[in-house]
Amino acid sequence: MHRIFLQRDKKRVKKMGESTAADQRKIAISIKSQDGAKMFFRVAGDQRIQELLKIYCEKKNFVYREVSFIHNGDRIQPNQTLIQLGIGDGDEIAAMQHQSGGGNLTAFVFA
Repeated sequence: MHRIFLQRDKKRVKKMGESTAADQRKIAISIKSQDGAKMFFRVAGDQRIQELLKIYCEKKNFVYREVSFIHNGDRIQPNQTLIQLGIGDGDEIAAMQHQSGGGNLTAFVFA
């Protein structure tokens, strides 16, 4: 599991396995790409989701603007928080890359 703590105060250092009150308010979620690979995160429910999505794209070498994130069939807006989206512990977000092209010119019959 990737332990991503999105915080403004970087002075606080947490040891692995140590639990704090702030950690208990964090939500464990996963982001699943089109190839089925999952990446796990623990983030604060009141944190804007855009920061998490950008970190995910960096780790997967995706271009942020070319990926749509979907939860329960609805597209996620980057200014929303997990609480606003109704995302809880164990929920999954789908990451879908935009695709264009793919047509085959030989399929057309010219008369």
